Amino acid sequence: MTQTLTYRNAAQRRQNAIGMLSFLYLPSDPQTGEAPFDLTTEDTREIAGNILKLRTLGRTLRWQSALGRWAEMVILSDDMRELRWAFLQGMVYASHASA
Repeated sequence: MTQTLTYRNAAQRRQNAIGMLSFLYLPSDPQTGEAPFDLTTEDTREIAGNILKLRTLGRTLRWQSALGRWAEMVILSDDMRELRWAFLQGMVYASHASA
């Protein structure tokens, strides 16, 4: 039972960390609750660096690969439209890998 609780806690910490990155780069409008179209920065290196910091939250190949793929998609983005898509798509990959 303790091992199951530890696993759930670790997965929850990874989900919370992904949520914090979302809040940092796609904060919702306090009036409407809607997320803006553009991210708060175009600095792909900064975003990718923060994504890679999440590696400390898990040791599985699945988690590490998802974060690496997410960071790479962000770095390879050419404009804000691609950056937003890469950020959101990578967040989905990482969320699936966090469980």
